[in-house]
Amino acid sequence: MDEEELILNDTLIKKCEEEGIVIALVAINRETKEIELPQNLNDKVKDPNYYVCYCHKDKKGKYIIQKIEETDL
Repeated sequence: MDEEELILNDTLIKKCEEEGIVIALVAINRETKEIELPQNLNDKVKDPNYYVCYCHKDKKGKYIIQKIEETDL
């Protein structure tokens, strides 16, 4: 995981904490940091301008982020 992905993960975690989100599958625009709920996961995963990930809160209340890649589909 590179530095940019760490920043995007932090952005998503803050958003989830603010809105009380427990689980989410999102695409984050790498340039604007805008978080989207993708209509088509394949398109976003293949687009290098997006970071697609699955976020959920574990039993201890910590957010876990998993990057989604083409091989995961």
